[in-house]
Amino acid sequence: MLRADMSNPQRIDEMWNRAREIARAIVGEPRIAITGFSMGGFAAFRLAGQPEVRAIVTMDAATAGQPPKALAATVSGLPTPLWAFFTEYGPNSGFHNIGTMNAAIAVADVPFGAVPQQDRCKTMIATQGADDRKHVRVCNDVCRSEAVYRWLLRYF
Repeated sequence: MLRADMSNPQRIDEMWNRAREIARAIVGEPRIAITGFSMGGFAAFRLAGQPEVRAIVTMDAATAGQPPKALAATVSGLPTPLWAFFTEYGPNSGFHNIGTMNAAIAVADVPFGAVPQQDRCKTMIATQGADDRKHVRVCNDVCRSEAVYRWLLRYF
């Protein structure tokens, strides 16, 4: 999938249907964890309600043009276990909506580095530098964290 496809609900659903069929061919009834960075995080939010999805981890999930606080309210209401990671951006940043939306998700704030007890939480990772570097840094830090994988394994 191209990055732009991750904001297109129809393309997300098509991708999901293909992935689910592949998983079913391999294991029967799959149990799936979704991790998504940026626009992939938006896609993870959209797929969180699927019955096969046991948990999602998002990294600086994008808003895909959705109003940040409205999307945060939708995400806050998802029943699926969620750990959302994000960083802060200035008000004039092209990434500002990402930080605003993630900060507004109504789940517990937890520190980075330890496996949280909560099924639904978020972590702000302080980063420095240009916005594009901060954005990628969130993904890099999360992908290197053993705590994230331990948290995900609880749901399998």
